[in-house]
Amino acid sequence: EVEEKVERSERIEAVRKKLTDYWNVKNDMAKAEEVCSEIININPYLPEYFLKRALIRENLSKDADALKDAALYQHVYPFSLEALSLQARLLEKSGKHEESLKVLQLLMAFDKDGNLLEDYNRVKSLATQSKKQIKKK
Repeated sequence: EVEEKVERSERIEAVRKKLTDYWNVKNDMAKAEEVCSEIININPYLPEYFLKRALIRENLSKDADALKDAALYQHVYPFSLEALSLQARLLEKSGKHEESLKVLQLLMAFDKDGNLLEDYNRVKSLATQSKKQIKKK
């Protein structure tokens, strides 16, 4: 059992190096996604790789998959500002403005400088426009 843990740790370390290479050096997001998935398959108890894969998938315009990964990460770290911010962006891009507004409201509780106010107002405007379009139909 100890040998198995050591072997798994060594495999994860080798795959982490590949991830760094594909993501930071070669900027090959498709390969980075594969490698991140490989790490998750080796050890699904490393939540940071769900967030990394979510960011990679956002970059690849795989928004639905990215949203799922961000949600998995948030089960472990419910108030991760990075994951919440990603979730707000993905919800906005997918046209789910009301849901994005809720996430932005939560984020604004942590935003001491008011940096999110512009984002919040933009999404609120989009949500209002969506409601008006629905009422017209």
